[in-house]
Amino acid sequence: MNRGLSLFAGLFLAIVPNVQAAELPTVDRLEQSVVKSDILIAQTARSRRIQFARGSSSATIRDSVIRGERNVYILGARAGQTMRVNISSSQAQGGALFDVVSPDGVVLETGATTFEQQLPASGNYRIVVGGSRGNASFSLNVSIK
Repeated sequence: MNRGLSLFAGLFLAIVPNVQAAELPTVDRLEQSVVKSDILIAQTARSRRIQFARGSSSATIRDSVIRGERNVYILGARAGQTMRVNISSSQAQGGALFDVVSPDGVVLETGATTFEQQLPASGNYRIVVGGSRGNASFSLNVSIK
């Protein structure tokens, strides 16, 4: 430390003797805020079951998602079937993306605009849609074969 700064620090402490350092957030507190944020996102999700029309193996959902919220679409399927999901959005930058979650909670795809996979298990699959940058209107096409 140079003499000018040392002298200034000494004078400052002489004038204001009860100065206390400000408490900065610790890593634990930062991690807790991230967890709270994830819980808030989960609490603001809207759920809706996808049902195919009689004799059809696909459905198209036109919807929108608000920034900070998630739309969850639930679809029952059997192991060995192939699920195809496509999403298109009207926003030039950003738009809507989706995650696919298996019945046992394993994330099969994240942040996608297309997905095709033979399903590993029978049960309810979740397609979780969110806006990549703010609000997003979208068209979601889902098929099972």
